[in-house]
Amino acid sequence: TEINWGVDPIGCLASDGRINQKMKHSYRDAAKLSQWVHKTQPKGKTFRVSLLPYHMVGADICTELALMLSIMADLHRNLSAHGLGARELAEQTMVSVPVDGNVFLGISKLRAVRKLWSAFFGLNQVKVAPQVHALTSPRMFSKWDPYVNILRTTNAAFAAVTGGSDELTVLPFDHRIGRTAKG
Repeated sequence: TEINWGVDPIGCLASDGRINQKMKHSYRDAAKLSQWVHKTQPKGKTFRVSLLPYHMVGADICTELALMLSIMADLHRNLSAHGLGARELAEQTMVSVPVDGNVFLGISKLRAVRKLWSAFFGLNQVKVAPQVHALTSPRMFSKWDPYVNILRTTNAAFAAVTGGSDELTVLPFDHRIGRTAKG
C-alpha cells in the first residue's frame, strides 16, 4: 500500500498561520509516524514539502525553490535529532509543486526541483529520486472567464508531464467559482 500522509509542519504553519502544538513536538510525532510508516508501508510517504502556500502568496520560482531547500534542511536537521537519517527522509518525502500556464517555466521548475533534490541529498551520499507531485496552480484561474481556464490547465498539465512529474492533480476549470459538478 502506498499512502502519502502529507506531514508538513512548516507548510501548515505557513498556510494557516498557526500549528496545534509546539514545533519540536511536531517533529517528534512526525519521526514516530515515519518509523511506523517505514515498518508497515515500505512504499508510503510520510512527509510532503508543499510549495503551494508560498506560491499562493506570490512567491516566484526562485523563491519557491529556495524555500524547498530550506524546508528540507529544516526537516533533516530536526528529524535527525529523532534518529531519522537522510536516506529515510529522502525515501519518505514527496515534493508538491504548483505549475501555472507558462509551459517553459513549468518544465524548468520541475527539472530544477529534481536537480536541487539530487544536490541536497547528494551531500549525504544519498541517491534517491524525488517523488514529485505537480498541481495546476489555483493562482492562475480566472473567476470572470472560467472557460479560458481550460487552456491554462492544459498548458500547466502539459508542462507538468513534460517536466517529469510523478503525479498530477488538475483542478477543474470552474474551480474559482465553485460550480464543479459532483459525483
